[in-house]
This record gives sequence, C-alpha cells and structure tokens, in this order.
Amino acid sequence: MNPRNVRPFVTPTDPARIGYLAAIIDGEGAIMLNTRRNGCSFGIQVVVVNTDVRLIHWLFHEVGGRIRPKPYKSLKLDRWKLGWEWRLWDAQAVAFLSVIRPHLVIKGEQADVVVSYRNLGMLKSGPRKAHKRTARDESIVAQRVALHQRLRVLNRKGA
Repeated sequence: MNPRNVRPFVTPTDPARIGYLAAIIDGEGAIMLNTRRNGCSFGIQVVVVNTDVRLIHWLFHEVGGRIRPKPYKSLKLDRWKLGWEWRLWDAQAVAFLSVIRPHLVIKGEQADVVVSYRNLGMLKSGPRKAHKRTARDESIVAQRVALHQRLRVLNRKGA
C-alpha cells in the first residue's frame, strides 16, 4: 500500500467539524464489526464510500485513516464513476465514534454497540487458544457474538 494513502488518526476538536463528520457518517458511512479468522473476535471499522474524491480526501486530511479507490465489481456498472473509500479501524474507529457520538442521529445505536464491544476487553487466553479459555473468556466471546448480531440487525438494509 502506498504510504501516502494512510495517515495516523487525529482527534477532531472543532465543534462544527465534529457535527459535519457525524452527518457524513449518518448519511454516507457504515459502522461494522467484521469477523476475524479466529471466529471469536471482530474487527471494528468505520467506512465511507463516495464517488466524489473530494469528500474522501477531506476526511483523510481531517482525521487520518486510509483511502483507496473502490472499483465496482460488476461489468454492467462500467458506466459508473469510480468509488473512493475512507476507512478507520479498531481503536481509531472507536476513538472517532466516541467524539462524534453526541451528534449521530441515525447511527448512534450502531456506535454504542461498537464502543460496548471494545469495552469488553481482551481474552486472557488469547484469541487463537479456544482450548485454554476461562469462563470469563467464554462470557466475553458470547457477548461479542451477541453485539455482532445486534449490529447486523441494525445495519440490515431497509431497517
């Protein structure tokens, strides 16, 4: 990956910009928990995809993260403009959501689910050692799965 396409997270402080960032996430963004290979943890992501690269570059320069072109996979859509993606993940995504949460109207509950997920803590046994999990670890895994399912319901199209 080109290092110019990745920048460290910068916490926004200007109230007007924080409100605008929340509006972008409410309207164009996605808040996700993606399953990791170990099956008991999920990657936290905040993503905006848009065909206007100016919005993506603005997000990138305001808060950091990663940007990249997002071509459409269907050949039938070859007339569409190239999409662009801006993304934050894990601790950066949670920090960002914590800042904009008071201003989220539509995706506030999704942000709450992701922050709750992050606040559960780490597994003492490590994510790949299912045979060494403690009761506390099993409880955390069950809560993680429940939060992932809740977010899937909230993110369902038409919901």
